[in-house]
Parts: sequence; structure tokens; C-alpha cells
Amino acid sequence: MNIFITQDKIKKRVKELSLLISSDYPDKELMLISILKGSFIFTSDLFRELSRVKNNISVDFIRAKSYSGKHSSGILNIDGSIPNVCGKNIIIVEDILDTGFTLEQIYHKLLSQKPESLEIIVLINKKSYDKLTIPIKYSGFTLEDDKFIVGYGLDYNEKYRGLPDIYTID
Repeated sequence: MNIFITQDKIKKRVKELSLLISSDYPDKELMLISILKGSFIFTSDLFRELSRVKNNISVDFIRAKSYSGKHSSGILNIDGSIPNVCGKNIIIVEDILDTGFTLEQIYHKLLSQKPESLEIIVLINKKSYDKLTIPIKYSGFTLEDDKFIVGYGLDYNEKYRGLPDIYTID
């Protein structure tokens, strides 16, 4: 494994993103919807940073899976229900934008409920996928090549999520 992003860089970027989001929603209630499992650490840190400057923020979760090993299966499995977002300002929090399959499916399911606004934040934007039809408003970092990464919530077969930095693996 090789270090890709240090925990200090992650912390700094999360703070920057939270300031940007809070300036975009200065007096509006905001709900983060975290796509589990990979984004739970990112969501937690983002929620804490946003809570320092906003007191009208909530969080909910969608547990979704489309990966088998290192590759997307092309089948989205959602455990449980989709939160009610009608009339709310929503930001979907995703760990990594790879194929975009999971994110597009969830985006359209939430959009069909007619939220006040619906935006997306991704921690890692893999530029290897360019067919995405939904807008990504906030992005933490870009991964230019097609390396597989772990740490800070990202896993390989449920391993390495707890690493504080993000690593590329062969």
C-alpha cells in the first residue's frame, strides 16, 4: 500500500468543504444523506465541521452496495428505506465516485420525492468515469488514474476502513 492522502490533508479539505457548504446554505435547514458504508467517516467529520457553523443540520443514512471485491457488480442493493426528503435541502454524501452507478440510482430515487434542493458531495472523484449524468457540486479530491484506494471509510472486502489516511493498493 502507498499513501495517497494524509489524514491532515483530509481534515483540512473537510473543513474547507464545510465552509463552502455553510456559505451556500446560510440560513436554511440542511440534511446530509450518507451512503453507507464507505462514507460514514467522511459524513461524521463533515457533519461535525458543519455543526460548528450551522445549528440547523441533520443526517440520515442509506445503506447501499454495488461492489463485489474491487469491481461494481452493476446491481444496486439498498437495505432499508429511503429517507423522506420532500421539501428539504439535501446533500448526498458519497465516499468515492467511481462508476457512478450507485450514486445515480440514489440521486434519482431522492429527486422523485421533490426535495427543495439536491446536491452531491464526494470525497474522491475518480476521473476514469465520464458518463455521469448527474451534477457533482462538491468534491474533495481527484484520483486521476484507476487505482484502488482504501482507508478513511473506504474498504477492500470490509478491511482497511479504519485507516486514518487513504492508501492506494495494488
